[in-house]
Amino acid sequence: MEKETLSEGVVNIIRGCTRPFCTFFGLVSCVMVFVNFQEVPGWLLYFTGAMLTFWFGEKFFTRIRGAIK
Repeated sequence: MEKETLSEGVVNIIRGCTRPFCTFFGLVSCVMVFVNFQEVPGWLLYFTGAMLTFWFGEKFFTRIRGAIK
């Protein structure tokens, strides 16, 4: 196994921090819309829906692919 370079390590750390932050921010925005009936931009709801679909879909298909092998 090759050792990752410093730039790859930094990118992995940033990616690991932004994914939970974006998920939390998106879910809080959805809760504000559906519970408190507050106005949020439409693009934020589309972004959150696409983000959650991609991330959970990625985990789901990765798990299926691992089970098939």
